[in-house]
Amino acid sequence: MICSGNMGNSVDLPILFIKIVGDYMDKRIEELLQHLLEEGQHRGDLSELRKMIRENPVEASRIVANHIMDIVPFLADSDAKTRKNAASLLSDILYNTDSSGRHMVAQPLFDAYMKEETLFVRGAYLLALSYCDCEPYMTQFTNRLTFINETDWDETEKKHIREERRELESILSGGSLAGKHSFEHFKK
Repeated sequence: MICSGNMGNSVDLPILFIKIVGDYMDKRIEELLQHLLEEGQHRGDLSELRKMIRENPVEASRIVANHIMDIVPFLADSDAKTRKNAASLLSDILYNTDSSGRHMVAQPLFDAYMKEETLFVRGAYLLALSYCDCEPYMTQFTNRLTFINETDWDETEKKHIREERRELESILSGGSLAGKHSFEHFKK
């Protein structure tokens, strides 16, 4: 729909609407990132950024990807849910962009994965790593998978161990998602 104003200028309303919404989203993401880095409710801010990426995957990921290294320190947060949200946000960014940050976040993600003691967080690290070059970590992944398979796990741990095993098997079988796009990502 094109409207002509009093001045004789015509405006394409859908394009104008998209621009206004896009500008608002850009501003909201920048505000969230600033809040996260300065004072934030880390878990909540990371979760809100993920929500914005789900709503507008490509554009929101592009904006957040410019701050990819600002998210890495949250992989070491004292709160396990914050660590998981940080890893999941990195996964979302890497999935939706051809981010040059892949090589920058691979080692911090791997280090965080190897240090992680909370089972429900480990799968999030592996999913994010699946978008990176995992070749340097294959021996450690193989060793971890062997350990998982040879250990008798408590019933309460089995759900998270199955998730970790699935992600490890995918990476080890050449299922690295680096450069691949699939809407299955958001179902995980």
